[in-house]
Amino acid sequence: MPKPPHFVRDYRRLVAQLAAKRPLDEAMALAVGGGDYEAIGAAEAELLIECGFAAGHSLIDVGCGSGRLSSHLSKRFGDAITYLGVDVIPELLDYARRRSAPAYRFELTGGLTVPAADGCADFVAAFSVFTHLRHVETASYLRDIRRTLRPGGLLVFSFLELPYHARIFVSTAMRNLVGKCHPENHFLSRQSIMRMGAELEFTLEKFLPRQRHGTCWQSPSDHSIAVLRAIG
Repeated sequence: MPKPPHFVRDYRRLVAQLAAKRPLDEAMALAVGGGDYEAIGAAEAELLIECGFAAGHSLIDVGCGSGRLSSHLSKRFGDAITYLGVDVIPELLDYARRRSAPAYRFELTGGLTVPAADGCADFVAAFSVFTHLRHVETASYLRDIRRTLRPGGLLVFSFLELPYHARIFVSTAMRNLVGKCHPENHFLSRQSIMRMGAELEFTLEKFLPRQRHGTCWQSPSDHSIAVLRAIG
């Protein structure tokens, strides 16, 4: 049997450790980044709405985790949207399913493909996904995500960039130095995102914020955002 990829192994280990030591709700929140579960989920939902997401649209939530986004979309839209959440950890999917509208669908995936038909989605969200993938893995996942988007569909995703996210870079380097197991952190430049997007026939809608200045030592969860549109 082939060895699972690093991101599957790392997250299985992390979720098992948290579940063994913490109450369920706390473990499920910490497993997806340690920030405020409700506040981050609400912010992700509002970002999609600002990008035009509305009732009647279909969304694929790549790396849906324990359901921060899906729980808020359930409150806002109920079954007026078509939702598919995918993740590599069954326990996270089970928790997300319990907190979401009954019509929402959740699927387990073990790699860098999306279990969905070509051109089926108006939106794809990928929050805190590419932040943990190596560049070649990000490029592969983007290719398959592009396949699932309808012409004109939007991909909205978070990423880490230097020098702004230097705090995360330093903490990652220190963990690596002492050999502490943890999901990997990886960084993308805006130039590399634009290059990969152009190769896959995306156009850049916007980066949020429009520009980053200096170095952030205070808010490691404050990821940058890219919005790409699939060319028809």
